[in-house]
Amino acid sequence: MATEIEKKKNLARLLELVTKGLGKGLWDLVGEPVYATSAVIGDEILAYLQKNIGLEIAGESPEDVLLELTRIFMDEFGAAQDVNIQKKDNLIEMKIKKCVSRRLCLDLKKENIPPFVCPYLCCFSRGNAQEPGYENKGKRG
Repeated sequence: MATEIEKKKNLARLLELVTKGLGKGLWDLVGEPVYATSAVIGDEILAYLQKNIGLEIAGESPEDVLLELTRIFMDEFGAAQDVNIQKKDNLIEMKIKKCVSRRLCLDLKKENIPPFVCPYLCCFSRGNAQEPGYENKGKRG
């Protein structure tokens, strides 16, 4: 029988596989319009963070929203070890160290499916949806 730690890892992997399967199925079904689901995912996560963790994003700059989201993802969920953020003109680049979604995104990428289920991409694109001049390209290395 698995230890409690192993059970948590196994459950996380199971949920990752479910997400991967949903991602593949949606991509096969509709192609690029699947990015509409990124907005829904982002809205769901942001609503949870606002209600349960006290996230406030109204009137904040894109950089401040991203910094707060990365802080929450690291401190409250353990979703990454470190995040480096750099702004160049209207492009914000993130380098995420030990991201919990990395394997999922790489698995999708191997099948030529963009990382539209990445929680960072989903939340940041929604958190800054009203901010003019910023575009979320959803690239992941």
